[in-house]
Amino acid sequence: MRKTYTSFLLLVASFLLLNTSINAQRKYQKNSGVNKNIKTPFNGNSFQSSTNYQKTAADCDTVNTGVTWDPSVYGVSPSGGGGFVMGTNGYGDLEKAAFFNVSSLANNSYISGVFMAIAVANSNNVASLTKTVFVKVYDGDATNGPNNVLGSYSITLGDLKAIVDTAPIVEIRFTTPIAIPNSKNFFVSLDFSNLTWGPTVKDSIAVVSSDDGTATVNPYDNGGAWERWDDGDWYDVDGSWGLPVGLYIFPIVSSTTTGCDQIAPVTFTSFVGEKSNNGNILKWGTATETNNLGFELLRSVNGSDYTSIAFIPSKAESGNSNVLLQYTYTDKASNTNTYYKLKQLDKDGKYAYSNVVLVKGEKPTRFELVNIYPNPAKDRLKVTVTAPKATNATLTITDMTGRIVMQNNNTLTMGENNIAVNISTLNSGSYIIKLSCVEGCESSVQKFIKQ
Repeated sequence: MRKTYTSFLLLVASFLLLNTSINAQRKYQKNSGVNKNIKTPFNGNSFQSSTNYQKTAADCDTVNTGVTWDPSVYGVSPSGGGGFVMGTNGYGDLEKAAFFNVSSLANNSYISGVFMAIAVANSNNVASLTKTVFVKVYDGDATNGPNNVLGSYSITLGDLKAIVDTAPIVEIRFTTPIAIPNSKNFFVSLDFSNLTWGPTVKDSIAVVSSDDGTATVNPYDNGGAWERWDDGDWYDVDGSWGLPVGLYIFPIVSSTTTGCDQIAPVTFTSFVGEKSNNGNILKWGTATETNNLGFELLRSVNGSDYTSIAFIPSKAESGNSNVLLQYTYTDKASNTNTYYKLKQLDKDGKYAYSNVVLVKGEKPTRFELVNIYPNPAKDRLKVTVTAPKATNATLTITDMTGRIVMQNNNTLTMGENNIAVNISTLNSGSYIIKLSCVEGCESSVQKFIKQ
């Protein structure tokens, strides 16, 4: 049986459709753009190398992240019921899988996880978001397809949507590393058999594939695609559709069960910021956490010099989680442009940084004492002030009776200023801090506690 399909390359902005007839059995429409959110992660040094196997640690590798395919999403033609070639569609497909042979790779004993590019995860039926999809590992061979299930990971369509809405690259970490068969052949699949694509309910999910004709190597050596039909049998995608493509599925493999422990101790699903009347709201989510102590929130006015403003402990029990966790922090920052990033801290002292988020603001119109951190403080207090122009200003600290106990003279620049104040000589107790400038301006006051 030859299926018919419609090809959609993900768009940067708008759909520009070009009709091309391949043969009497296969027709498709190909768009001219590629969604940069899909393509960009595969163009950087952090996620792509010149070889098929990218070394990420001494005994840990990610398979196929060096391939230079163009990402694509193929849609099923209306005559086939619509949907996605590499996902839910009118043919009732149940599962899509990529084949791998890692016999040439030194670290080929265990699969710890998978990177997978998902183009869409959604439904027109809200109730469907509670349905479960699975990432599975099979044994088998390139001739007969997947055979026995070796292990799996489950996630709801709603949780997957939350990840994909922010970034298409999804990382799955298996609770226990899965042993690779002695043949060194295996398949990694996305099982969406619980989802529905019908006249009324349309549960949408699709794995990103290479573009037809852009995979210049044998697809069986680079994740050749297979699919399980509604009859329960497995079929080669090239034979079904006439598409010799690979899937954007990248196993994380190692020589030991702990070989990849240091890879991505926290999998961020998102990190975003927005301005509100109460300050800048920072939100981030994690799909997995391993040995995570928490997150140090860092802030910068210029995008290069960062100051720690808060610590947010992990919500994961004992620092370990395989479910979606959400975090929120409101920073009472100035109205100027503000940069943020997270410093994720392991319990063993290791750390890693998130991406940088810019919350755009306005030019400050008045002198303002924006934030003090930490509070309570022991030896040093970090003070953030904003100024509408460059000037000299004084930070004044008084005790609760109004007596001045410390003054700190500073030269402010226009915008946000971060000032470190040594309070080690102060007695334990509560204090008030305020800002005054030579022009006679005064800021609001803030209270802090000296430990």
